[in-house]
Amino acid sequence: LVFFSQYFPFKDLGPRTAPLLPLDAVCHATMASGGKIMDKLAAATADSVQKAVIKATNHEVVAPKRKHVLHLIQSTNDRHVDLVQLQRLIGRRMNEESWVPVYKSLIVFHALMRDGHPRFMNQLADRQTNFHVNNFHDKSSPKAFEMTKFLRRYAVYLEEKIGVFRQCGIDFCRLKMERNGGRMRGLHPPDLFRELRLLEQQVSKLVDVDMRMDDLSNRVVVASFYMLLKDLTKLFVHYNDGIINILERYFQMDRADTQTAFELYENFTKLNGPVQDFLSVARRVQFDDRTEVPDLVSAPTSLLPALRDHLAQLTGTGGARRASSESRAGRDAPVAAAPIANMGPITVSDGPASGGGGGGGGSSQRRDSRRLTNPGPTVAGSSAVATATAAAVVQQQANLQAMFQQQQNVVSAQTSSSSSNG
Repeated sequence: LVFFSQYFPFKDLGPRTAPLLPLDAVCHATMASGGKIMDKLAAATADSVQKAVIKATNHEVVAPKRKHVLHLIQSTNDRHVDLVQLQRLIGRRMNEESWVPVYKSLIVFHALMRDGHPRFMNQLADRQTNFHVNNFHDKSSPKAFEMTKFLRRYAVYLEEKIGVFRQCGIDFCRLKMERNGGRMRGLHPPDLFRELRLLEQQVSKLVDVDMRMDDLSNRVVVASFYMLLKDLTKLFVHYNDGIINILERYFQMDRADTQTAFELYENFTKLNGPVQDFLSVARRVQFDDRTEVPDLVSAPTSLLPALRDHLAQLTGTGGARRASSESRAGRDAPVAAAPIANMGPITVSDGPASGGGGGGGGSSQRRDSRRLTNPGPTVAGSSAVATATAAAVVQQQANLQAMFQQQQNVVSAQTSSSSSNG
């Protein structure tokens, strides 16, 4: 610069037409342009599957193109395609230095888990670790460094998703949702408890990605957020279904099972806050397919004291709790006013069927008519617990019905949109 300025003084160069870019922005732009050139060269000599992988995970800061992802999904159904090799091809894209192809590779993996052949998920479950991104950092720009944080959290969730499948052989995001209750309604302890624990872990890892509205600053992150929303809708339906099953069985369980059931229900109520935060962000995002975000009603936390008092009775520590609750002002019906152990088994059965079929949605959602039957002796405190439990079951069932209807509407809209486009 000193040598150059001797012959071409800077003052003679005239005013700058544009401000100089920061060094990190220049480096990032150079890396991206170089990556795009290499992608085009690699795709020119690749077969159809390799080309789809390269183009779906290119360096452009946009969501993976649908046609390339669909081609990869269809290839998982082809017996002549080596799924292990396909996973390696996508995995190699995660060795890039830029966060964009790495993040897009995770989205492609997620799409193939959801919609690809089940063999693809089986292959991933055979390996203990699939996404080695714990030490990944893109320091080319402050924005890239920020995206690295979400990339790692997203990878943690996908590892948990695979881990749950490895433990129980079930991908809950692919389980069919049924109007009158699915798989979780028919399980008995301890299988019910085991699968609810797995659902709890997966939902917890999903909301731990913790994307806020300000974080959805580009189409790549929005694409991953969309995939997480689709998973959460399915997961919460089955999670909610299992909690209904617990409430129906709670007063028929022994002490050990009651303790486990109470912990599961308590954790369910705690997860409702992060789930609602996630959905509130989703309602502010405009997705390309106009996805309807389900309106999930929080689990009734007011039921926790009643369930806790019943557990205290079974563990022999209910006396102190009962004296404290009776002296507490403002309680209309003390839950532990009489021994709950004297209650007969509580069951929830369908009430008289209402005429007319009617589609749901909005304020006109149909709620099942329910009645509480208690063949054993009843007392004031037990009646309060029974009534609260029945109300909670009805509310949870209504939530399930509403979510099922919303999901069906989304599927119908997507099907009609696909048919109209081609």
